[in-house]
Amino acid sequence: RTAPKVQFIVFCSDAGTADSVAHALSDALGFAVDRHRPDSDSWLGFGDDPARPILVCDRRAEEGLNLQGGQKVVVHYDLPWNPNRIEQRLGRADRYGSGQAVRSLALCCDDDDLEVAWLRYLDEGLRVFDRSIASLQYLIEQTVKDLPELLLMEGVEGVFDLLKRHGGETGLIDREIRSIDSQDALDALGAPPSETLDALSDLDDEWREIDASITGWIQTTLQFERSQDPNASPAGPSPGAGEIFRYRYLTGSRHTLVPLEAFVDRCRPALDVSMRIPRSRDLFTTPYTYRRHSALSRQGRAAGARIMRYGDPLLTGLGEITQRDERGRSTAVWRHVLDSERGAGVDLFFRFDFIVETDVRPAATVLDLAGSLSSSSLTSLSRRGDMSLSPFIHTVWLDAEFEPVADETRLSVLSRPHVMEATDQGGRDFNLNPKRWNVLRDRKLALIEDWAEVCRHARKCAEERLRALPELNEGLHQAARRAQSMDAGRLGLLQARAARAGAEAAGDHRDLELERALSAELIKGVLTPRVSLDAVCAAFLSGDLDLAGALARA
Repeated sequence: RTAPKVQFIVFCSDAGTADSVAHALSDALGFAVDRHRPDSDSWLGFGDDPARPILVCDRRAEEGLNLQGGQKVVVHYDLPWNPNRIEQRLGRADRYGSGQAVRSLALCCDDDDLEVAWLRYLDEGLRVFDRSIASLQYLIEQTVKDLPELLLMEGVEGVFDLLKRHGGETGLIDREIRSIDSQDALDALGAPPSETLDALSDLDDEWREIDASITGWIQTTLQFERSQDPNASPAGPSPGAGEIFRYRYLTGSRHTLVPLEAFVDRCRPALDVSMRIPRSRDLFTTPYTYRRHSALSRQGRAAGARIMRYGDPLLTGLGEITQRDERGRSTAVWRHVLDSERGAGVDLFFRFDFIVETDVRPAATVLDLAGSLSSSSLTSLSRRGDMSLSPFIHTVWLDAEFEPVADETRLSVLSRPHVMEATDQGGRDFNLNPKRWNVLRDRKLALIEDWAEVCRHARKCAEERLRALPELNEGLHQAARRAQSMDAGRLGLLQARAARAGAEAAGDHRDLELERALSAELIKGVLTPRVSLDAVCAAFLSGDLDLAGALARA
């Protein structure tokens, strides 16, 4: 008998054989032998009770079972024709690493030449019993595919020939492993530098700033409600400090400012439809947190909390909805000011908020021509563009002559928050809805004659002024140099792969040429960025009290 500290796991391919082996061992050894069955818990005492050191399994236990820890011996009652099944068996006993090697005992009939040959191939060729063969999947798949024909045509001699071709230092298996090791070394050259990981860590430390920025958008602007997740206690020093929470879509008198149908359609992966309030159409998101430590805490893991970051389905969906929402994008306001330099005169100004970002459309065309354009590849291009040139908003103010507004005092007046009611100083703002716009038309205000053409020309001039800014162009050249630096490492890695592969690997050479073309177009896209209009406002400044009264009555 063997000391109980050693545990034996016996694998058989079929259930009937496993039943017979379990009964035979129990009768021969004189103690209980556990038999694994997926629909029963009776075998779970294996390993806990010193008097139950043997577990017999069939093929159903080769995947998913976790038997790691302690000193294990895996007994292969038979040897499958697929080497991957051998590795799967061993993985059940050493799934997470026990600190000790998992030994194997393979039963083999000496008078069965085919079984002896196959065992030698597994042991001496693949060495499956003392190393992982996960990296040899392509070779193994081809071997398994060709094996039936090999056995039919050549029998035992075919297996021994397979061992000669694959085994040894000069065999196909060792050559493949050396090739993979070389590839891994090349891949290591392209691994993120420690500075990148440090930057990510620093960004995680700024979760409060991320929280504040997104809160202003989701809660203040879009009118979602945020509440602590009822299934998780606060993970921070106080509620709200890295808490685990849910966003709530409100459908009552206070209504979230996003169409319900669009919200469900665009943000479905982020919704928890199982959490509902009786007699309410309100919807809840899955649990979230802005603090990585909270997500990794015991409470966070139990709640399934997600980290709120760029790329999350909730942010992506709300971003898509916002981009399609025209509300607030085009506005006109009449600002009644008593200190207007022109008294009862009217001054017109335009405010243009432009989004500046890398133009990835030419690079997308390169992918399309190569037959590689997909939603994921387009997203990857956008991320690369964002890494080189972070998207930003630049505001351009123009006067009625389409010249930039440089006077700081005037800019201060234009930039003041919207005032709905008259102030003590007499100032007030009027949103120029259709009725109020007609008041201006009735007054024959010259500034709004041929209004559509005025707006088109102002839009054109504003973008021209933006693109001509020296500080903008200097920033674009810095971003282009940053892109070239990042692409140099990527291109160097692909060049090394192509050179190592030689003329045989046409795919590596195609990848290199494609990457060169993408890099060139992305750098062009940085230097000539895409400028899109996010919002525009026409602001009229006037001290005309009579006209202000007419607007108020309208």
